[in-house]
Amino acid sequence: VWLILKYNNLVKIGSHDFKGLKQLKGINLSNNQIRKISRGALRHLDHLDNIDLSGNKLRSLSEETFTVPLTAAKQEDRRFFVYLANNPWLCDCNLKWLAEQYANRSTVYSDRLVHCDAPDKLNGTFLSDVPLDKFKCGEEGTFVDSEPEDDTNTPQNTPRVEKGTPKRMSVETKITIVGVLLAVVLVVFVMFKIGKECQAGREDTDTAIESKPMIPRNDNTVNKEVYM
Repeated sequence: VWLILKYNNLVKIGSHDFKGLKQLKGINLSNNQIRKISRGALRHLDHLDNIDLSGNKLRSLSEETFTVPLTAAKQEDRRFFVYLANNPWLCDCNLKWLAEQYANRSTVYSDRLVHCDAPDKLNGTFLSDVPLDKFKCGEEGTFVDSEPEDDTNTPQNTPRVEKGTPKRMSVETKITIVGVLLAVVLVVFVMFKIGKECQAGREDTDTAIESKPMIPRNDNTVNKEVYM
């Protein structure tokens, strides 16, 4: 059974998208807009022989994505094949595994029209022609998208990252923190000023009352003192 999904404007493949389709022999996902493929996307497909991912927007891909169908194919002594042509591949440390497959003359992954799109110095170069020591990640590391919230039942679903310097706080975050601190200081200052003004008002009122003269008034029955 083949599943043909080419030219459908798909943008990602999740780990449950093929659940219940265990008898699939082939999947054609070519010429979509796929940018992300979950590491567990093919975990239910142990009868899969062929998958076409050519003509998409993939920049990176985990080797673990193909573990289940590839292992099953080896155990049953049958062929498993992957088409990867015409994707904008980022040739960094996360794709070194694919370069190693090509170097070992893999019969699983097609190297036809598999070019590096980045970094700039490797743009247009066949991935199979790039020396293994050129597959490097930047100082802060590069992640492989795996959508962990979609892979809760998939082993080893933590994104791979090369060790490097810790990520610095962004400028926007710093500005937000400074703004919050200034707002707190302003509120405290206003409350302090209002408190002083209230205290001064009470003191003025007490002084005014004490300064008023006491005027005696004659009464036929009782003598009273009245403040005016």
